[in-house]
Amino acid sequence: MNIIVLDTETISLNKLYCYNLGYVIVDVSSGFKILKKRDFLIKEIYDNKPLMDTAYYENKRTIYEDYLLDSKQPLEKISFIEAYSILKHDYLKYNIKGIFAYNSSFDEKVLKFNCNYFEIPYVLKSFHDIMELTIQTIATDHLYNLYAQYYGNINQRINHNKLLRKDGKAKITAESVYCYIVRDYDFKEAHMALNDSEIELTILKYICNFYGGIAKLHV
Repeated sequence: MNIIVLDTETISLNKLYCYNLGYVIVDVSSGFKILKKRDFLIKEIYDNKPLMDTAYYENKRTIYEDYLLDSKQPLEKISFIEAYSILKHDYLKYNIKGIFAYNSSFDEKVLKFNCNYFEIPYVLKSFHDIMELTIQTIATDHLYNLYAQYYGNINQRINHNKLLRKDGKAKITAESVYCYIVRDYDFKEAHMALNDSEIELTILKYICNFYGGIAKLHV
């Protein structure tokens, strides 16, 4: 069974112009074997300097430029129509059973917005929310909550805001959950589409392995 784990990077939460789309195609039945990685810079948005100057993560530009020059990186700069066409092609070629993302409703909204903006039909279906799966599993695990309380309140090396909400309860951001899973408490999320897709894939795999197997995916 093949799935896609996907992430989008936009100018802001209100300006949904997508400048980076990335995803990983995975065979769940073969132990989450990675079949393909895609990473696209959307040139109409990325090359629009006045617009990109307003991006929340505008400071990532130098990293993207380095990636474009690195032959080992899958990053390509193409139009949104090309990127979406490749995504649709992969969806059909790999017989994808579901598209997964952390807070998937946002990424689905972004894709729909940009399809409308670039005047192309939106056809993707079957989005599933990794964050909702996290809420049902990891967030209810007393070990995760003990970890968040310990490293959030006691260990002074850790940024408290990274692990705990203002009310003192454990956060369930992709970054905080990933830190727990890999035991890398200094890890910082890249907020770049492919990198974040890989983080979210790690979380999804962990949930399936420890809280109910493939059936947990509901696809």
